[in-house]
Amino acid sequence: MNNDLNNSTNIIDWLDQNPQVEVLHIAIADLNGILRGKRILIDQARRIVDNSIHMPLSIVGLDVWGQDIVGNPMVFTNGDADGIRSPTGRGALPIN
Repeated sequence: MNNDLNNSTNIIDWLDQNPQVEVLHIAIADLNGILRGKRILIDQARRIVDNSIHMPLSIVGLDVWGQDIVGNPMVFTNGDADGIRSPTGRGALPIN
């Protein structure tokens, strides 16, 4: 990715110019540095700009095997509520 992708709006423009891209990976690093997230279709990319991508709040509190940490209050007290994912301002980055 290049420096033209330093904000969410430019991601939409970049996707229009690169029709070979079929999905985006939305990811958050957990407490162990492992990327956790979801794939979204390109036609849903506007959700990035609108800050309307939801992910479970407990996603950052998984162990290295992807299991809930025993006693994690984020899961057991609130039923694993969703939070809203917001861009960091670093723009799009490649994920292999």
